[in-house]
Amino acid sequence: MFEFSDVERIEVVKGPQGTLYGRNATGGAIRVVTKDVDDEFGGSLSVSAGNYNYYNFSGTVSVPISDTFGARITALTKQRDGYVDNIFPGGKSELDDEDFKAFRGKFRWEMADNTTARLTLDYWERNDLYGIDVVDLSPPGLNTGIVAGGISGASRDKAATAINEKNEGDEFSAQLRFDVVLDYFDVVSVTTYSELEQVFGTDADGTSTAVVDAYASEDEDAFSQEFQLVSNDGESLEWLLGAYFYNSDANYDAQVDVGLPFIISQSLQNVETTAWAVFGQATWNFSENWAVTLGGRWNEEKKR
Repeated sequence: MFEFSDVERIEVVKGPQGTLYGRNATGGAIRVVTKDVDDEFGGSLSVSAGNYNYYNFSGTVSVPISDTFGARITALTKQRDGYVDNIFPGGKSELDDEDFKAFRGKFRWEMADNTTARLTLDYWERNDLYGIDVVDLSPPGLNTGIVAGGISGASRDKAATAINEKNEGDEFSAQLRFDVVLDYFDVVSVTTYSELEQVFGTDADGTSTAVVDAYASEDEDAFSQEFQLVSNDGESLEWLLGAYFYNSDANYDAQVDVGLPFIISQSLQNVETTAWAVFGQATWNFSENWAVTLGGRWNEEKKR
């Protein structure tokens, strides 16, 4: 989920950014901006390898299909055997392996002299046991498995767990953006959609028995639409007006197994979120060294 490829720049915006960025931006924002479609044919390739049969492949190619249409395709795959041995014979023999793949397609269409359409399609998937093992080397931790009728992990690279189902997850997302340049301002439309599914487990007690074993699954669809009017005259006053809509439907299933058949904590949830907002910001540059910015946002959100 957090592997990056073909990145142009990363922007770190400090402080509260709720006016323009909206939801979940009270502490700032981090923007990972990937490279756009080039006007000329080109690409890049990166390959790395290591022990535990590790390899990482990342490649991208940008193709100008016509004078007005181009595409940029990026692929990433990362593989590694597990570097932790499972000393419990009933579970997977190796833990902390990696199996990750990601693909991105960017398409740019110059529809008219003043109109540009950009479509971005992203997909990633993971199927491994990365980060699920816990080893507790304290005296109580080492004896927990014996007391519960099993064994505990012995060292950082020798864990004990009965979990043998790999964690799986994949996500597809799409963004469609239109930029229209008019005489006095620009019109921007951004539409996004995503589908996320993942199932994962964690052996939180570090033993081959179920003292605290956690399992969870998530299934979520999300949609958003944003419209912006942006000043383009570049004079002393710069302004932006916008409207935003967001909807998501998520299903969560979490279960904690403590090894007792009559004590199983389980949580089944469905959460539907609907939010909308209007916002604006204006900056007056009253000299070369001084400017005043005033902005605001009205946001309403409902959860069911």
